[in-house]
This record gives sequence, structure tokens and C-alpha cells, in this order.
Amino acid sequence: MDQFVRADSTNLPKVETVMIIEFLTNNDKHNIAEVRGAKTLMSSRDSYVDSAVGYVEVKRTSATCIVRAKIVPEHRVTNKQYLVTVTLDEHLDEIKDASCEGCVASAGGCKHTMLLMFWLDKKSKEPASTSVQCYWKKPSLAGVRADPVECEDVFPNAKKI
Repeated sequence: MDQFVRADSTNLPKVETVMIIEFLTNNDKHNIAEVRGAKTLMSSRDSYVDSAVGYVEVKRTSATCIVRAKIVPEHRVTNKQYLVTVTLDEHLDEIKDASCEGCVASAGGCKHTMLLMFWLDKKSKEPASTSVQCYWKKPSLAGVRADPVECEDVFPNAKKI
């Protein structure tokens, strides 16, 4: 596989929680106290993991597997999505690198890279099914309304005072 292909439930690499912990512990970029605590917990929340990841692609070359995805910023959902890449060595069962393009915090290890690793861990543990689930889709968090909610939107039959 010389180029990226759309990810689905049959072509994702196997990622275990232990692999993520080892990567976060041994990687200089993610070895900051702030990243190891609160940001890790925020990035692993099911609600964020399920809604912020989309357009996942996979590329394999010998033992190396590269997964990249678009991640919706948690607090500024109307902003441009980040392109996050995770590189794995499938023979050693090891995460080699994780990077986030466009994120100010990426130099110190951002939560978006951790989010993609937790997403891969979660998708690796899902039971196999007879159908193939496609991961090349728009993140649901990207569809959040940017303009203010008007009273009429919530209560269309309410009388104006």
C-alpha cells in the first residue's frame, strides 16, 4: 500500500492501551506533567472520542503503519480541523510518533494526538461484525451550530412578551 486509503474496520492497526502508555511515558514531546494528567483524561472521554474523529486514512509500508485523521477542536468546533498523524511499528507493536498539524500545543504534545491514539484503541477493541464499518466520514462534532440559538428555535410556539 503506497498511498493512503480510507480506513474501515478491516484495515485499522491493532492499538492497545499499554502501547499508548509506553509512548506517552517514553516520548519527550508527551512527557510533560500537564499532558500526562488532565489532558489525557479529557482526550479519552467517550463523548469526545466518538464525536471528534473523522476522515480516517491508513497507509502501510512494510512494518510501518501510518494513520491520519481530521480532529475537531473541542472548544472551537467552528475552527479548522487538525490533521493528526500516528505512526506505528506493527511488528514491534509500538507507537513510534504522533503529530498534529495546525495546533499551537503540538510542540509539547497535544490532546488531539492522544485522542487519535485512544480512538484507535477503542476501535481495535470493538467486536468484529459481518459488515465493514467505514471511518471516512465527517466528525459529528463538526456539525455543531456556530450561530447563537434563538428562543424561537427552542420554543417555536411560544408567545413573544
